[in-house]
Amino acid sequence: SRFDALTRVLNRGALTRAVGDAFEDRERHGGEIGLLFVDLDHFKDINDEHGHQCGDMLLAHIAAVLVQSSRDNDIVGRFGGDEFVVMMPRITESGLRAITSRIQDALHSEVTFSTASLRPSVSIGAHLSPPGETHLQALQCADVAVYEAKARGRGCLVTYTAALEKALRRRKFVHQAVATGLARGGFSLRYQPVYAQDGTKLVGFEALLRLEAENGIAISPTEFIPVAERASMIEQIGAWTLREAMKTAADWPEHLFVAINLSAEQFKSGALVGTVEQALASSGLDPRRLELEVTESLLIEDENLVGRQIAALKALGTHIALDDFGTGYSSLGYLWKFEFDKLKVDRIFVESLEFNQPKYSRILATILMLGQELGMAVTVEGIETED
Repeated sequence: SRFDALTRVLNRGALTRAVGDAFEDRERHGGEIGLLFVDLDHFKDINDEHGHQCGDMLLAHIAAVLVQSSRDNDIVGRFGGDEFVVMMPRITESGLRAITSRIQDALHSEVTFSTASLRPSVSIGAHLSPPGETHLQALQCADVAVYEAKARGRGCLVTYTAALEKALRRRKFVHQAVATGLARGGFSLRYQPVYAQDGTKLVGFEALLRLEAENGIAISPTEFIPVAERASMIEQIGAWTLREAMKTAADWPEHLFVAINLSAEQFKSGALVGTVEQALASSGLDPRRLELEVTESLLIEDENLVGRQIAALKALGTHIALDDFGTGYSSLGYLWKFEFDKLKVDRIFVESLEFNQPKYSRILATILMLGQELGMAVTVEGIETED
């Protein structure tokens, strides 16, 4: 009744009681208690690809590693389907680091089962609980740390700090604002003008997505876009943005284009081309007036998947722009492979001109010349004053 039948470590009920008892004992004898929250990454994918038998063997393997890597008086338990907790009474910070290091080293090695060979990946949240903290508070701290480890891309260790708690509360607030905004129309678009080189002729607008929380405070796209992507809501938000921007642009004079940013997540399902096609049909917008912006990081992630969809979008008659050119990993091969219609030069290059160093001007001039030689239009961000 106390042990998990599959992994042979304590089940959740027995684990919770053991942790509670250890914290009560700590009140009498003092000392710090270490807690590790260990979460197996991508467990559903492992079950789907290799079968539940393989998944069960992997869980048993991880439990065995946790037991072998910890001390005799430490407690190991299965907290949930793919979650484990290790509790270490009367431990120092260096001792906690040593045990965590042993666990990471042991789990880094490839393990072979009858059905598959796997290299497990786990996210670990660590917390050294000081005297005066309850076991529920300590478990919550370790849980916050493992949540952060997963948010950072998984497969890593994060130690709890008060700043993490604050960041988690903020992420939850933004997540709720995104979900509410999607359900109740909290998103809106602003349109930034794009001018011809003489600075007087308006040639189009870029649609900028905005979000207000229920308290009326604006949330920056740098905050809400990553949260929406992790929560798998960006595809819905992106589809709304495409429909709304095209419907608005359809009423503009015919010489004006509208530019819309695409997220990497919008390419993953393969439905993007159909979504754009439907938005064009319902709005009546000429495809030649639609400019879709992609970034180089998107191409690096899955060049073939993205490339096929870019080709299909161009076949609809739309224009494709490469955004933020020159700020990250810039491969010149992308410029001819995907036949972009436009290069967008990040505002950082314009801001650098204020330093009045010749090399910045030369870099900018080179990018402009490259775009022109390849027959692409070039938009330079950040030109907002007469100077």
